[in-house]
Amino acid sequence: GTNTTDSEWEVTGYVSGSPASLGNHSASCVATGPTVDFVLSNSDIAEGNSGTSTHNVAVSMSSAPTSDATVEVISIANTATEGGDYNGVGVDVVFTAAESYPATKDVMITINGDTDVEADETFDLLLDLATGSAGLATIGTDQHTVTITNDDLPTTADIRINESNCTPTGSEFIELYSENGFTLDGLVIVHFNGNGNDSEWAYDLDGITIPPGGYYVLCENTNSNGYCDEVVGVFDSLQDGPEAIAIYLGDATDFPNNTPATTINLVDALAYDTGDADDDILTDLGLTEQIDEDENGASSTESVQRGSWFVAPETPGAMNAALPVELINFRAQKQTESINLFWQTASETHNDRFEIEHSQTGQTFRKIGEIAGAHNSHIVLDYQFNHDTPENGVNYYRLKQVDEDGVYEYSNVVSVVMGKDATILIRPNLVQEEMIVEVAEEAQRDIALEIYDLQGRLVAQEKIENGTFSTNLNLSDLVAGQYFLKTVNNGVVSMVKFVKL
Repeated sequence: GTNTTDSEWEVTGYVSGSPASLGNHSASCVATGPTVDFVLSNSDIAEGNSGTSTHNVAVSMSSAPTSDATVEVISIANTATEGGDYNGVGVDVVFTAAESYPATKDVMITINGDTDVEADETFDLLLDLATGSAGLATIGTDQHTVTITNDDLPTTADIRINESNCTPTGSEFIELYSENGFTLDGLVIVHFNGNGNDSEWAYDLDGITIPPGGYYVLCENTNSNGYCDEVVGVFDSLQDGPEAIAIYLGDATDFPNNTPATTINLVDALAYDTGDADDDILTDLGLTEQIDEDENGASSTESVQRGSWFVAPETPGAMNAALPVELINFRAQKQTESINLFWQTASETHNDRFEIEHSQTGQTFRKIGEIAGAHNSHIVLDYQFNHDTPENGVNYYRLKQVDEDGVYEYSNVVSVVMGKDATILIRPNLVQEEMIVEVAEEAQRDIALEIYDLQGRLVAQEKIENGTFSTNLNLSDLVAGQYFLKTVNNGVVSMVKFVKL
């Protein structure tokens, strides 16, 4: 060819005989211009939690073009959103005739970080020759798939294992709970055997949405304590322990049988047993505690429940049976210009702190203080907090008890009306036979008392009569579970939660 020293064709094939006989044999002439390719057909990058990050994708040209060649790189969104998950590429790569070949150039892509829990997302990059460069090269590998890998995990406020019963054959269940409300697409629940610490089964949670403050019960059959959202046949292999249940980001194909326990992409986990020694599966899952479901000698009717784990009568699809902190006294006392709050605990398990919350409506509360808990205690402890700036009228208070792992529970609500009314107090919150209801001296008499179960049914009623300051309620006929005491005092309605043991 002209204007170049590079070959433009070649003769291929085996030719026998002398050059004079070339015409008697076939020969082929093949054009060999430069080829443009993606060096790899795919790559991936973690999205990051904020800001932007860059990702390079290599494009190569095999040999020099006869003049400068412009290669266009464009993007096609798949599950990733252009302008949201990544910024549109739309760049040109120029290969000049004077460069050394083969040559490789990077295309830089911008990835936008976020904290959304989501599945991995993809988009494609395509190659084309710009106008005026079409005859200078040919396109080889013309597609590259970029995967934006999710690096965000749900928190236990999004989704957590809230209760589990592994022992009664035919009615095993696992209860999931979401404080904020959460869709479980892209999550899987896995069961591990402590003998080897390997997976025994995995079950995808796709398609499940839990509303804020809601529960979802996975069970072996529909007779699981009368409550079941989804029957999962593999639950018949829930065993006495030592075993573990874990929620991961991923799907069942990531955990074929005999997959070792791991903390990678781990969202939440529970290790349990029935009278067994602690197992090294704790270390494999990053846990520090293995819960004995039979610690009360009633594993057939009791379950492991969340709240810095404890064991109590089963409550599938409802609030757990008891608080990890046994609050035996919470009351508010009016001072001249302030309100003092007092409370006692009979025992504490992994209790990090109490947050004191205040409200004027009894509906919307705000934090006004914090007091450290004892973490672990088996003696009666006294606490107090002074609210220096209460409002005129009704002041409502509650305690937010926060565990070491961030899980929390609320106490009952007490109220004080500055100047004309007073607190109503119940004790204890965990009732065996009798509950005492008290009012301060300046409270209105003939206060109506009504007790409702979790289904809103009235199960008992009483009143504090005129001229008295307290009454003893005999609750021995109530079945074990959670209840609410409704009081009406000077037109103010209060609801107080308690547990009948």
